[in-house]
Amino acid sequence: MAAGAGISGTVTVDVEVDNSGLVSLVRSIDGPKTLQPAAEYSAKRWRFGAASGPSDKRHVKLTFVFELVLGNQPAVDLTPSFFPPFRVDVKGTKPNFVQSIDSDPPMRRKPRAKSKPM
Repeated sequence: MAAGAGISGTVTVDVEVDNSGLVSLVRSIDGPKTLQPAAEYSAKRWRFGAASGPSDKRHVKLTFVFELVLGNQPAVDLTPSFFPPFRVDVKGTKPNFVQSIDSDPPMRRKPRAKSKPM
C-alpha cells in the first residue's frame, strides 16, 4: 500500500529484548504511519544475543529506511541492506497501475421474463 502511494521514509522502532535474545515487545516511535506496520513486523522477527548477566530486559532502537527506486531495477538491487549495529535499508519499486477504459467486467443483462400465453 505504501509503495502504491509513493511513500518512502525512515521508521524508528523501540524493541524490548528478553534474556534469551528474543524480541518481547515492539513499538514504533517515529516515521510515516503507513510504513510502521512493516517495520514492526520485521522487528518482531529479529534475534539478539542472550544476555550475559541476570538483566531482565534490554531496549534497542532499530532504524528501517524505506526507499522507492525505479521499477526496472535488478532483483539484487532490491535486497535489504544491513548496516551495523541496527539499521536496515529496504528498497522497493512503485507498482505500475494499468488503467483501461475496458477494465470493468461486462454488465450482464437480466433474462427477460417469458410472457404467459393467454
